[in-house]
Amino acid sequence: MKKKVFALNILFIIILLTMSFAITAVNDSSGQITVGNGSNTATGNEKVDKAYQCLENKVEDKCSSLSLEEAIFSLLAIGKCKEQVIAKSNNEKCWPNSNCDIKTTAQAIFALSKAGSSTSEAEEWLVSQNSTPKDIVWYLQIEASGASKCKITYSGATHTINIGEDKKISSSAGSCLSLAQGNYWLKIADGCYSNQFEISCDKGFSTNLLYKKKTGETIYVPESISSASAEGTTTEEINSVCFGKTSCNYEGSLWAALVLDYQGEDIGAFIPYLITMADESANEPYLPDSFLYALTGYTEFYSNLKSKQLSGYWEESGDKFYDTALALLALQQDSSQEKTNALDWLLSVQDNDGCWKGNIRNTAFILYAGWPKTTIGPSPSMNCEGAGYCISSFTCTSAEVSGTILEQYDCAGTSKCCSKQAPVQTCLSKAGTICNSNQQCSGTSITASDLSTGQTCCSLGTCQTIPTPPPTECVTNDGTCIYSCGDDEEQTEFDCGDSGTDICCIKKTPGINYLWIILFSVLIILVILGIIFREKLRPYWFRLKSMFKKSSSSGAPSGSAANWPGPRMPPSGGFPQRIMPRRILPQQMQQVRRLIPSAKPKSKEESDFSEVLKKLKEIGK
Repeated sequence: MKKKVFALNILFIIILLTMSFAITAVNDSSGQITVGNGSNTATGNEKVDKAYQCLENKVEDKCSSLSLEEAIFSLLAIGKCKEQVIAKSNNEKCWPNSNCDIKTTAQAIFALSKAGSSTSEAEEWLVSQNSTPKDIVWYLQIEASGASKCKITYSGATHTINIGEDKKISSSAGSCLSLAQGNYWLKIADGCYSNQFEISCDKGFSTNLLYKKKTGETIYVPESISSASAEGTTTEEINSVCFGKTSCNYEGSLWAALVLDYQGEDIGAFIPYLITMADESANEPYLPDSFLYALTGYTEFYSNLKSKQLSGYWEESGDKFYDTALALLALQQDSSQEKTNALDWLLSVQDNDGCWKGNIRNTAFILYAGWPKTTIGPSPSMNCEGAGYCISSFTCTSAEVSGTILEQYDCAGTSKCCSKQAPVQTCLSKAGTICNSNQQCSGTSITASDLSTGQTCCSLGTCQTIPTPPPTECVTNDGTCIYSCGDDEEQTEFDCGDSGTDICCIKKTPGINYLWIILFSVLIILVILGIIFREKLRPYWFRLKSMFKKSSSSGAPSGSAANWPGPRMPPSGGFPQRIMPRRILPQQMQQVRRLIPSAKPKSKEESDFSEVLKKLKEIGK
């Protein structure tokens, strides 16, 4: 009975411990903070907790005194100040209520959407704030299989052009389409951007649009390409807009495109403007590579973003904390060293109270971008991990991916949960250069789908041959640079250079065994003597061999008894015939006697042989 009670007590304790661990795990997951690579330590977690506590202290019961920007980012980070954000709107359509602007409205929509509020009216207002970019040049490209005749129809008129074997176009096509770029393309006039162009050729063909900045040289090719068979028809239409009341607002367009993409809106028409104007010096403080990488996933923007990082931080606008948070917003699904360095740097410059320079907006933005809490809304969503892939809506619904947005699952930052993963592009499509195993990239190494073992894809740099280091002093002296010498090795003072270890080991030289030298010398002397006296030794060699052939005393032949065959048995088939004794005649006896050898006196060779053996014995001594 006592054994049963003891077993039940043990079982009860195990159940309590299991429940305790389960409850702890649930509590931890409900308020989990994911710390980036390199900072996921007890000290790092404590600093992040301290930062959240600092923000809570600065915001708690003080939302009414916060600026609109502080309230928006506090809502985004810790779910506080929602009523104050709504109160500062213009009938919940745009922000701020006194003078609505695109950037602030987009940020408010993002924070309220993350908090679970409806923002449909604000999204409609944002979409209505669009203009046509005036700094982009558009081209029409027609590729035909061989020389062909094509017809282009627009504005109710049809124009005929010829395409030669060299792919060149013979003439312009009306006032909207003029020859350009060595007669390979047709340039679309500024006033014709709203036209729709229908193309038909007498051979199989394909059409697409290309664009570039008016003051730039880089040509951009959209992903969509239309194809048709002979006499078929394709349609091309420019779809390019920006955000702005009367003219394009680049920073507002970046934030609006990012937020509307998160809301599931089609932002494809805004991409050409955002890409072509990214390298404008006036737009560099907005860190456009962060937005463009978050939207498109293109490695070009990823490499550009990483190349602009300084000693762990970004500083394009003059505010290193805001800019670093903006960069981390695009890197939330990333595990690069640049992200780790940024997180470590932020924790190293944290204030004693846990905030960053006492700035509420920056502290909230840093926490959301670097260490976002799992949920801040009233109804937590399921995590996308394991169900899909966190990428932008624009990338998920593109022709390259053709995925479906899984709305029931949540991703950190501005990403959405997609049913398909974005394919890894080739190094060439990423504008990179493939470096072989004997080369190193002077820029940034990126992933690509067409790399062999040992190869890397080099972005924003060149492939440089890795110089072969000269052999170390240790290697020159037949040594090996290792961490410890073996039993058959000895440590030397030879230099190992940059091999990573200072120990040079060389094989030990075996000791001299004089006994083997003496035995070997005696053997050589014996062989020499044998060669010299081979004629005199020959008879004794044969006599020595004949000694093993004498019969034993038992009548069996010499040698092993196992070789004695025993009595012969009669062959099968009958008994042997009886052999009669043979008489030897007297005259035959003389002949027989002559065959019997007579005893010979001791020869001179035997004496010589004895002398040789005697000398050998003396040498052996």
